[in-house]
Amino acid sequence: MHQAKAVFMMVVYDTPESWLRQAIESVLQQTCPDLYLLIQDNGSTGRTAEILREYAGRDTRIVLFRNEVNNAMTPEENAAWWNLVCRYTLELESEYFAVLDSDDSYAPDFLEVMYQIATEKQADLVVCGTTMVDESGEKTLRERLPPALALERREMSASQFAQEYGSFRSVWGKLFRASLLWEYGNGFVQAASQQVRNGADTFCILYLMRKITRFVSVPKSLHTYRIRNASVYQGTQGELSPNRVREGEQLFLAACQTAKSYTCLNWEAMHFLYDVYHYHIHDLLASLLDNPSMSPESKVSYFRTVLDAPLFAQIGETSNRMVWLVDQMLLRLLTPAPPLPLEYCCSLLHRKDSAKQDIGKRQLLELLDRDAWEQARRVEAVLVVQCPLDEELLYLRLRRMAGCGEDWENARYAAQIAQLLYPKNRAIAKLIEGLENRCEREG
Repeated sequence: MHQAKAVFMMVVYDTPESWLRQAIESVLQQTCPDLYLLIQDNGSTGRTAEILREYAGRDTRIVLFRNEVNNAMTPEENAAWWNLVCRYTLELESEYFAVLDSDDSYAPDFLEVMYQIATEKQADLVVCGTTMVDESGEKTLRERLPPALALERREMSASQFAQEYGSFRSVWGKLFRASLLWEYGNGFVQAASQQVRNGADTFCILYLMRKITRFVSVPKSLHTYRIRNASVYQGTQGELSPNRVREGEQLFLAACQTAKSYTCLNWEAMHFLYDVYHYHIHDLLASLLDNPSMSPESKVSYFRTVLDAPLFAQIGETSNRMVWLVDQMLLRLLTPAPPLPLEYCCSLLHRKDSAKQDIGKRQLLELLDRDAWEQARRVEAVLVVQCPLDEELLYLRLRRMAGCGEDWENARYAAQIAQLLYPKNRAIAKLIEGLENRCEREG
């Protein structure tokens, strides 16, 4: 083996033949051929294993490893794989490394373009754009292009951090200086070994971003990402692990650490990261509610797990969008076909008042009596996350919405939930009628 400009890494498990061949060929046919391709066959069966052996037999630049059993890249296996990558990049004296999923591909000039930029700018990391395609690879769904940036560490602003964050979330579409693995290998492997299965690559990239000195992004698409209908990420098969809630919190904290390392962890960056977390929870709950494998009772219990998450509660205290999300998802949870047992839902989601919650509702009532709508909204946001199905709270929320004359989207969801759960409450019914009339008058 000789020194290589770059080592490419790929993990494979039963990838369809045409996609796998396209991925491998996209590496082997680079216009800059001075490279190696490390492939981990993660317990593939049948034709996939044969294809990998075929390529390894005819191209000496391929180094093939195999797990006899598919371990679905557990955190432990993820760490073991990166340990192997660290060792081989060191042995090969590779200048850079790149990662590719087995159903994606790189443009023929990916390495040539990225290597030239990396050497000219003395960059630790170069990021390119990605083209999202459908399963056939024939239809472009969208394109994600990072802004043109060349930054020294600690130069990044909050707005630049937000612009680049989409590129931080994946290991593909990047060229890393290999010495990062040699210098920070132990820390990187530890990051890879965290109990994060969904978003593990994001966790690792955020770690590396805290270590680099020079960072360059190129607004040119040199990577193609295939969106698979039945991918692990897209699918909703099987029970959702409660760890998904904790993983979202871990990634949020890791992103905060990265922003802090670039001295841009201000209110603008935090607002952006709150939004990222909001979308994470939205996607998680949407997957939950659309999951055909989970019982209604399991879904309700999982929803409670989300509401009880410390970060969810913290953000819910300041975010009206989070309150809207609770309402939106609650209504979907309570009104499927066939309908869920409301008593069971209430037993899990309607917690008995704590002293703190009781004080909060009394405070909310006092603010409503003084027409202090904005202060009332902030108190309400805290209570909604803590006890979303509480009858008194629903009444007070509807009263605020009727009084301030805005927030119609939230009002609609809250009214539907209140009507569903408490159809005989005449005070609630009167407020809903007033809201509907006002909404009609004001459009």
